[in-house]
Amino acid sequence: MEGRQVVTSDAEELGTVLAEREGCVIVETGHLFKTKHAIPRDFLHDDNGVLRATLAKDVIADSPKVKVDEFDAAAIRRHYGLEVDFESS
Repeated sequence: MEGRQVVTSDAEELGTVLAEREGCVIVETGHLFKTKHAIPRDFLHDDNGVLRATLAKDVIADSPKVKVDEFDAAAIRRHYGLEVDFESS
């Protein structure tokens, strides 16, 4: 997976895959000011060697920034609506 390009649902080139951790793909985005974001594999599919995300660029850009070997997978999943915190009354 490393080195593959990621394209968003709004046809924006997002960045390059750096690694895969805890069910997420870590993507480096930006040209001058590079950041890293995690995208759960649930939102990615292969399209002739390119990974297509079923998410818009702004949804990914609003996700928590991560480090390749250090991030909170539960926080990432919550951001994308895959994990929900329940409050007891």
